[in-house]
Amino acid sequence: MNDAGIAIILAFYLIKKANKNTYNVNVNKIVVTPAQEFVNPTQINVLHLSDLHLENLSITPEELYNKVKDEKIDLIAVTGDFLDRKRSISKLVPYLAIFNKISPNNLVLTHDPNLVLHMKDYHFGYLLSGHFHGGQICYPKPYRLVKMGKLVRMKMIKGFHTHDGKPFYINEGLGQTGVNIRVRSTPEITIHTLTLGEKSASQAI
Repeated sequence: MNDAGIAIILAFYLIKKANKNTYNVNVNKIVVTPAQEFVNPTQINVLHLSDLHLENLSITPEELYNKVKDEKIDLIAVTGDFLDRKRSISKLVPYLAIFNKISPNNLVLTHDPNLVLHMKDYHFGYLLSGHFHGGQICYPKPYRLVKMGKLVRMKMIKGFHTHDGKPFYINEGLGQTGVNIRVRSTPEITIHTLTLGEKSASQAI
């Protein structure tokens, strides 16, 4: 076999392996420690989904449901990019049916995490976002993200972070855009545990 044939076989193998990565969905659990004490604190669990990109989504509605059906879910946060093309809207319906089956309250927050850089003078307890896909193709590095805002240059492209003392989370996304492959990144479902309650008397003064 000549070099060209070997190169084609290798490329096919790598693409197949990268596509297989899109089926390996992580369920990450994040417990957010409150920055203050509360009277009679209550914890809530937020199911966070982002970047479904239904044209390139490998997980089915039923598989999504089975991933989270045994979890206590109080809220669903969906941070944007359901699909790339309007003609794919019909593909969204089965996933919305799954959201209704989970039966929490439907909560939508910011898609682009770079918004957090402009929130210094605004109060918020926790910010959920997506957009970056964790790089999606990170070989050797997620160079294509460079044009997607300052957070990338600050090496904040996925996971839990703080900025100006305020916590935020960047979900790696459930689907893929462009091509249905991932390299050194994995689809993500996130469950965040947050603590709510009234401020203590000492803090209210």
